[in-house]
Amino acid sequence: MIKENEDKLSATDLTIAKEILDNGIEYNLSINELAKKCYTSRTSVLRFSKKLGFSGYSELKFFVNDSNNESGPGESLDEDLDNILKKLYACDKILIYGNGGYENIIKQTIKILLEELGILAEVYSGGEETLAFTGEMLEDSGVFIVDFADDSLAKQLMLQIANTDCLKINVGLPQTKAYKADYSIYYRDTKSEINFLSLYTKHLEDFFKKYQEAVKNDFN
Repeated sequence: MIKENEDKLSATDLTIAKEILDNGIEYNLSINELAKKCYTSRTSVLRFSKKLGFSGYSELKFFVNDSNNESGPGESLDEDLDNILKKLYACDKILIYGNGGYENIIKQTIKILLEELGILAEVYSGGEETLAFTGEMLEDSGVFIVDFADDSLAKQLMLQIANTDCLKINVGLPQTKAYKADYSIYYRDTKSEINFLSLYTKHLEDFFKKYQEAVKNDFN
């Protein structure tokens, strides 16, 4: 993709490209943090993303991380993590959904981390409970959908609330057309056949740590 667009790329673009090719993009790395690593501005990173045909930085990030990505340039996502944290701060309530053993561990981890931040959350699973996710219930809410196995009920719920005005955060599966979330916390260790939950726990801790910092520094 970089070679195909080489005639459009400036020296700054090539610096950003080299950083990504050498080190990739961590899922919790914000656009500001990548810009800092490349000694440039967030505007330059955004411009670079669009030169490659993406709608913004987040779409580039998902594309880089997911080698089996079903969504290429043109699938829009929220611009960066800062906007997601602001939306989370504005939520009146949080709902966490998922089915399965791995999912239950991560659901409880999210619930505990939220409680540490003074945010109460409700945990859901199963087909019947998806009926509770109505437009009225989701008003001013945030939904975490935890899925490591392409669960049909989780997918059904994501499709069910796709057009609902609420914050949607996907944990576990790569971003696809079926899993159209505002933000995705996804990690795949290609060197291991085991999906180590400790990696997700670390990413969740990093995510909520950034939320805590943002609340202290920006939202008050």
